Amino acid sequence: AGARGGGPAAELPYMPQCPTTGVELSALLALAQGSEEKEQMLLNRAIATNHVKLAAENKPRMGLLFELLLGRFAELAGAEAVRLRALDAMCAPLYTLSQMVPMGASERCKRWLAQLAADAERRERGAAKAAKRG
Repeated sequence: AGARGGGPAAELPYMPQCPTTGVELSALLALAQGSEEKEQMLLNRAIATNHVKLAAENKPRMGLLFELLLGRFAELAGAEAVRLRALDAMCAPLYTLSQMVPMGASERCKRWLAQLAADAERRERGAAKAAKRG
């Protein structure tokens, strides 16, 4: 049952506001009540409602949404109990956003990877110091 049939998709906002903070993103995704399919639908609707072709000022907004989704993806991927379906549901919106704002997505990915590398290096140095002491 799709949105036309009054099924589960009809309960979701058709034109959701584009989240600009992690709290807003969490609130938007909470409307899906744990359904990865509904989460993806909400994200796709937010992207379509704020598409860069509709208004030039949507470009930074879409870049920020990419960054928020990337952060949420990393958070879910690093959790003890990884929700693979939730990660999978974010892939298509992330891809769409990377096509919409390729330079912004590229810069955000570079920063994110640099942060991951710095964190890994910090952990490695800490482990090496601990090994020398003990």
